[in-house]
Amino acid sequence: MSLRERLYSLLPPSPSILLFTSGHHHLSPSEIDALHALVEKDDQAVVAEYETAMAQRIGEGAGVSFAAARMGFYVLLKLLNIGPGDEVLLPGFTCGVMPNAILRRGAKPIYVDIEKSTLGPNPASIKEHITPRTKLIVAQHSFGIPCSVEEIAGICQKRGIFLLEDSALAFGSKLKGRVVGNFGDAALFSTDHSKPLNTLVGGFLYTRNKALYKKISEEAKHLPSLRVDHRKRLFSQFLIERRYFSTPSPASPAYYISHALGVKVRNVWSRLRKRCSPSVFFDDDTVLEPEYARYPYPARFPAFLAALGLSELKRWDEASSKRKRLLAALLKQATELGMSNFLPAAYTDSEREIIPLRFILLKKNALAIREAMSKNLFTYNTWFTETVVNVPGGPQEVGYLSGSCPVAEEVCHEIVNIPCVLSEEFDERVIALLQNV
Repeated sequence: MSLRERLYSLLPPSPSILLFTSGHHHLSPSEIDALHALVEKDDQAVVAEYETAMAQRIGEGAGVSFAAARMGFYVLLKLLNIGPGDEVLLPGFTCGVMPNAILRRGAKPIYVDIEKSTLGPNPASIKEHITPRTKLIVAQHSFGIPCSVEEIAGICQKRGIFLLEDSALAFGSKLKGRVVGNFGDAALFSTDHSKPLNTLVGGFLYTRNKALYKKISEEAKHLPSLRVDHRKRLFSQFLIERRYFSTPSPASPAYYISHALGVKVRNVWSRLRKRCSPSVFFDDDTVLEPEYARYPYPARFPAFLAALGLSELKRWDEASSKRKRLLAALLKQATELGMSNFLPAAYTDSEREIIPLRFILLKKNALAIREAMSKNLFTYNTWFTETVVNVPGGPQEVGYLSGSCPVAEEVCHEIVNIPCVLSEEFDERVIALLQNV
């Protein structure tokens, strides 16, 4: 048993606190044994099967998996020869690993503002920031909400600029019946444990361009694998999340454990995790020049996680239906509570079929609301409360200038996240969070 597992073993299973991550509690012992058998193997047949299944869920294109989505982004930038002197436009409402990948290529991230209606990049702001040095534009679909990607695609086509859809938070959502990821030249999906399709870590780079896919596939063949010790720690983390990150049955004794205990346990764990053992979650990607390489960047997707992904894809129809039913219930509750004005307008747009990752409210007193919600929700994982999150030195460290994206900055001060978990018996608790707001 690893140190991480020993620490968690001191706690009762599933403290009564809502999390943003669900821990694969549906897997049987035999399925877990099958995953464990692949931990030390570099079984590319399993990875290829997963990549085919993943691409089929998105559209008629093909894709390649990576140990993390930002690694796929870096590979794409490399294959497009984007480097010093080039600019990449992305929303000022993103994760620091995206501009980090751009900076690692020697290019410059340029931040554009967002729309409150979709929380995605504003086409007007994109137009204002395009220069002859603009080589790629990132259209981010936030929290499951398709952005104004059709208009952005038109801008890119007119100017001959490569369009990448950042679909990390929006697997399976549709705009006018078309799955996100099929509007641009390529699309990036994340499958880490906080995303709609959970493989603990992982990313997927998809394209309908056969020539580009061939280049990505050839490049990926030469990438190193994660070290065996890293894969073992990933499996250990998988076991921990399966046991402790799954919502309990309301009838179980764990339900009655103090909410405060649950919050304190996870807050303490988040502070101590790095000290206990090296993180499995590629934390070095938040800085441009880590002190030493604890893992290869970019790296291949582990075979045992590809097998886990296949399992998750098989139950995706059920999972996505649950998320949509919860969204409908939350929207109904918000309307009854007179809160419609605090929701992104896209939620009521009939042209968008949203599979929610999180349910979003925008309120002036968001900080007080999040503090009140912490009694029932692990609010440590609330996104995005900064224009570029997950940057140790703050957004300015990756080139963001304060005041350059005023709408994004306003949203960061107003945003409230509610998790769209997959345990239907806990939908009432999720709805109760909304009532308490």
